[in-house]
Amino acid sequence: MRPFISSFSFFFLALPLAMLTGQAAVGQSLYSLTTPGGSLGTASTATGINNRGQVTGYFVLSSESGTDVFFWDPATGDTVISGPSLLLGSVSNNYAVAINDSGLVAGSFFHFDLQTGTDTFLRPFTWSSESGSTVFTNNQVSANGRVLVDGAVADVNNAGTVVSGSSLWVNGVATRFDSILNDGSQSSLSAINDLGQVAGQNAGMQGTTAFIWDPTSGLMNIDTPFRAPQIVFEDLVVPNQLNNKAQVVGLWCRYVGPIEMQGEFTDDLFDRTAFLWSDGQIIDLGTLLGLSHSDANAINEDSITVGWSGNGSNDPAERRAVIWDSEQAIMDLNDLLDETGDGWILLEAHDINDAGQIVGVGQNPAGIAKAFLLTPALVLGDCDQDGDVDFADVPSFIDILILGSYLEQADCNQDGEVTFADIQTFIEILIDG
Repeated sequence: MRPFISSFSFFFLALPLAMLTGQAAVGQSLYSLTTPGGSLGTASTATGINNRGQVTGYFVLSSESGTDVFFWDPATGDTVISGPSLLLGSVSNNYAVAINDSGLVAGSFFHFDLQTGTDTFLRPFTWSSESGSTVFTNNQVSANGRVLVDGAVADVNNAGTVVSGSSLWVNGVATRFDSILNDGSQSSLSAINDLGQVAGQNAGMQGTTAFIWDPTSGLMNIDTPFRAPQIVFEDLVVPNQLNNKAQVVGLWCRYVGPIEMQGEFTDDLFDRTAFLWSDGQIIDLGTLLGLSHSDANAINEDSITVGWSGNGSNDPAERRAVIWDSEQAIMDLNDLLDETGDGWILLEAHDINDAGQIVGVGQNPAGIAKAFLLTPALVLGDCDQDGDVDFADVPSFIDILILGSYLEQADCNQDGEVTFADIQTFIEILIDG
């Protein structure tokens, strides 16, 4: 019992000393970078990641070709998802936008007519490694596929329900969302969660309004605070994704110019920033210091949000991929890379899973746009697994120690077990970061 008593006494004596001599280390995890789909084509982007670490996205085969879809599994590598046969005189532009936890990929197959310069074929699809591609159709599409359906795929949930334009697709059968609301508005859907809640926009007599819809409680508008300049323009809220807490993220555009505007409406008259809508309140997530714009693309169940920040230019090379923590503090993901990201510029983060893995597109050391996957590095001492090492980790560390359980973050001396031998290292990490 002697070692037990002396070690435990040392632990509790050292903690007050640590609090007096230094602040807790509040640091963000570094990320390691890999390139899913990196072997495919000349350029690529990753658009979705699930909780198994599987990734989907699209790539460009050559400068003369369109885009094709890929699926990447950490165990098996890259798989190309083939679309329908090309129509004569057309080029294929195919996109995957989302993947659920069973590995079901959702996206859209396009054909672009080279003579007329128009999309002549658009089909929502799902794909899995077990069943291959399922291409959706309904009575809005002619037999030869030359009638455009009402919009590209936006999301898929773990039940396999797909949202596309103004339609909900269940087992490949479309239900027009407008018919559910039955209020004369036109809907554009952008996201669906595992509770069947849907986020999107309604265009009606009162303008365009963002909303979240619940199968039980119905429609709730995503309202914004009234500002005098809204006399000129209404706020535009564009939802991008929602989690199972019904938290919605996206783009919030606000007119901030004079009420009586004369002349051209220039970009500086509008604030375009990312938003979080939670518990009936919309929150401006802001931008990186020195930049004017931002957009939030995804949020996970820990309320961690990812997207981009940049200036008014449409040039994607001027953007920087960003992350907002659960307290809505913004960070440049480029500042959080370990040595595996040397030479990269991360331009936009598209999705994040519940393990904190992030996918998007960046510029690799050769200057080529490529898909990236960021995986948080192990943070020793992060016993409550929030990405930081601070005094909030102490109760979790003590619980693990007393119960004799194992958590890799608590194994501070990395000897394969959590014992009293980890106490001193834990305190050193707590003090020094």
